[in-house]
Amino acid sequence: MQRKDVRFLQICGLIMIGFEIWKQLFLTYISGHYSWWHFPFQMCSLPMYFMAAMPWLNEKHRSIILRYMMTYGMVSGCAGLLGGTGLHYTAWQLIAHTYSWHIFQIYLGWRCGHIWMQTIRPSQDFTKATWVYLTCCLIAGVLNAIIYPYHGINLFNMNPAINMDLPVYHLLVPVFGNRIAIFVYLFSCIWFSNWTKNVWTASSNWYLSRQRQQNRETKLDHS
Repeated sequence: MQRKDVRFLQICGLIMIGFEIWKQLFLTYISGHYSWWHFPFQMCSLPMYFMAAMPWLNEKHRSIILRYMMTYGMVSGCAGLLGGTGLHYTAWQLIAHTYSWHIFQIYLGWRCGHIWMQTIRPSQDFTKATWVYLTCCLIAGVLNAIIYPYHGINLFNMNPAINMDLPVYHLLVPVFGNRIAIFVYLFSCIWFSNWTKNVWTASSNWYLSRQRQQNRETKLDHS
């Protein structure tokens, strides 16, 4: 990755952290106490940590994070716009924050995808990005188990003690139970991300083919 790209992504991450701090303070102010329900460790929260950490990662890890952002990051951003609980705030400031956040997250995924297309692209990156996702799911599950007995919390929408309420997935609860609904939700994130990966791969192949053709035409013009 070029230094300017690393710096740009870091600045984006720091901006997101700044807005997240504002959101946490605003929610605490209007409710009068801190709500663990809004603890910033959701799928749509991860990009701010990953982007801010970019300068301290080596090229191998940066490539994995790029792959994560252009797949899982874009999917979670789109999902948040289609039916995330953050869209149901009563305060217009929080609604504006939620829409802006997820749109910006989709943009970051698109930008990371274009950076990835112009760098070395190891074929195993998506598998490693999936391990990043599963590791974060594990951390979220542990935090849910530790904190939930004392405070309401539902990180990654995977707390088995709270019924799934996301669009479409909540229809599975009466039929198959909450745990199956959560499993289907988590697996579908992988499926949609893999589908997004295939779109990026096809676009990358087209980009490389076009670039090779332009290089051949340039050589012919100079010969």
